[in-house]
Amino acid sequence: MILGEPFIVNGNTISGEGSGYDSLSQLRIEIDQFVAQFLPETGSTQKIGPKVVHDGLWGTLRLEPYEVALLDTPLVQRLRHLRQTGLSFLTYPSTTHSRFEHTLGVVLQVMKLGDALLRPALEPKKDDGRLTQDHVRQMRLAALLHDIGHGPFSHTSEMVYGDAPSLKEFKKKHPKANPHETMANLILTSEPFRKYFREAMQKGKEQNHNIEEIANTIVGDVNNENPYVTELLNGPFDADKLDYIFRDSHFSGLPLDVDLDRLWYTVRLGKTKKEGDVDDHLVVLQGGVTALEQVFFSKMVLTATVYQHHKVRACDCMFAGIIEYMREHGKTMEIRDKHLAFHSPADFLWITDDEFLSYGFRTDDDQLHELIHNLYFRRLLKRALIISCPTVNVEEEGALDNFNRLLNTHEDAHLRREISREIWEKAGRPGMKEQVFLDMPKRPKFVAADETYIYHAEPSDTATNKPITLNDLIKVDSWAKQYMEHRYRGHVFCPPEHRATVAKAAIEVLQERFDIKFKPEAYQWCKVALPS
Repeated sequence: MILGEPFIVNGNTISGEGSGYDSLSQLRIEIDQFVAQFLPETGSTQKIGPKVVHDGLWGTLRLEPYEVALLDTPLVQRLRHLRQTGLSFLTYPSTTHSRFEHTLGVVLQVMKLGDALLRPALEPKKDDGRLTQDHVRQMRLAALLHDIGHGPFSHTSEMVYGDAPSLKEFKKKHPKANPHETMANLILTSEPFRKYFREAMQKGKEQNHNIEEIANTIVGDVNNENPYVTELLNGPFDADKLDYIFRDSHFSGLPLDVDLDRLWYTVRLGKTKKEGDVDDHLVVLQGGVTALEQVFFSKMVLTATVYQHHKVRACDCMFAGIIEYMREHGKTMEIRDKHLAFHSPADFLWITDDEFLSYGFRTDDDQLHELIHNLYFRRLLKRALIISCPTVNVEEEGALDNFNRLLNTHEDAHLRREISREIWEKAGRPGMKEQVFLDMPKRPKFVAADETYIYHAEPSDTATNKPITLNDLIKVDSWAKQYMEHRYRGHVFCPPEHRATVAKAAIEVLQERFDIKFKPEAYQWCKVALPS
C-alpha cells in the first residue's frame, strides 16, 4: 500500500471522509478509549501540593497543585518517552531531549511573557485589565497540554498520519491546526478528559478555566475578544517557538544566541490590523527588533542544519517505510493488549519511541525485523540523488516552473510514493520497495515576520505611532528565497548498494514526469557514478 492511498479492511476498500473507519466521529471514539486508559479514574485524585521543577535550560519552575494533577497523569508522563526532535539523535547524538522537557519549558516561557506584559512599571497607564493573571494561568495549562497529541518520534510520525481523512475533516473548521494539535484538541475535548479536568480544577480551587478555550488555543483558533492571549502560545513569537529554538539548538550542539531578556523587556500589547480586524496583539518595541531577528534567523539555521539534514530525512523515510510495510502486509504491533495497524491516527498515541524500535526484536516477520533493525542499528538509507537549485537546470524557459511542480509534491504523500514506486520499478526492483523514497521537505516559511508588529514608541504614547511589520524592517522573507536557492535539498534515498541504478532511474522518471534536467552534481555530490 502506498502511504495516503485507500486501504482494505475486512475485504472492503476504505477511503475518504465519511467512510466510518477513518471519519472524525470514529477517531473521537478511538481517542476516548485511549484517554480513558491514560487517566486515573474520576474520584481517585488525591490531595496534591505544589511542585518545584528545575529545568536545565531555564531554571526553576513552580507548578500549582492543579497543574501537578495534570502533569502526573500517564497521559502527560508519556511525553518523557517521545523525543522532541524525532530521529535526529541518530545524527546528533545529544538530541535525546523529550517532549516532556519541552512542555515544562513552554510553561515557563508563557510565565515569562505573561510577567513581562503584566509588569506595571513598564506601562504605568495599563490599568484596563486587558491581560490578567487568569489569562496567564489558563495559557500555562494550554502549554502543559499542547503536545499531548504527539506520537512516536514526534513530527516524524505526524508526517505519516497527517493526511488522514479524519484530520482533513477537522481542518475544515480549524484551518490552522497541525495534525498533532488536532490530536491534542480531540484528547482535551474527550469526555474522559473533561471529567478528570473538572475534578483536578475543583480540588486545586481553580474553577475559572475553560477546557474548550484551551483546546482551541492549541489549534490556533483565536479568541476574538482577546487574541493576544492565544498569541502567548500560538503566535508569531510564542512561548512554544522560544523554547524549542533554544532547546533544540542547545542539545544539537549548535548554540544560538537570542537576547530573550531584551525581548521580554520590549514586548507589549498594541493595536494592529490582522485579517481585516484591528485588535490588541503582542507587539515589540523598536529595541527588541534585534532579538526578534535572532529568533527567526535561529529557526532558519535549525531547519537547514538539523530538521532537514539529509540523514535525519533518511531516518524519517525509513520510519514511513516501516508503517507502509505493516499496512500493506496486514502486520500489527502488539502493545498494551492493542493490535496497532497504524491505519488510524489514534494508533500512534499508544506507542512510544523505544517501544516502536524494540518491536524489531519481537516480530517474527523477517522483513519487518530488518526494516526496524536498520533504524535501531543505524543502517541508514543513502542519497542517490540531490534535488535542488544548484543540481537542476532552472535557467531554460519554463524550467523553474517545472522544478516548482516537483517541489510542490511535498503536499501530496500519495504522489511522492507513487513516484518512488516508479523509480524502484525502473531501477529493477532493488531491495524492498519500502526502501526507495522520493523525499521533498516543506519549504521554510517566514510568514510570522509579516504578522509581527514593531512600535517605535510605547503603543499608548500617541495616535501617530503607527506599527510596522518586522518584514518591513529587515526583509525576513528574502531569507526564505535565499534558503530555497542555496540550502534547500530534496533527495531520492535507497539502500547504499543500489545508489547508482536508483540514481539513473530517478533521473529518467523525474525528467519524464516533470520535464526537468539534472546537472551531474545531482549524483556526483552523493558520490555516485551512474552506470553506463
